[in-house]
Amino acid sequence: MIYFYREFRSEVLSDPMGFTHADLEARELSRTNTSGLSEMVTYQDGTLFVVATYLRGKKRYQGLKANQAAKNNLPPTA
Repeated sequence: MIYFYREFRSEVLSDPMGFTHADLEARELSRTNTSGLSEMVTYQDGTLFVVATYLRGKKRYQGLKANQAAKNNLPPTA
C-alpha cells in the first residue's frame, strides 16, 4: 500500500512512500509546522482514507478513529 503525509486537512499530498517513512515524515511535519498538526493518508478503493493524525510529533488518532474524526471535523486533542 502507498501512503502520503500532509498538513492537517491540506489538499496537497507528499510524494508516495511506504508506511514507516510516511509515519516519520508526518511526525516531523507536526513538530515543525505552525499548527502542530499533520496527517498520514492513503487511498482505499479510490477514496482518501486518513490513517493517522499527529499533534506536535505524537500520534493522537490511528486507523478507523482517525478517519472518523476527519470525517466529523474533529481535531486531535492535547
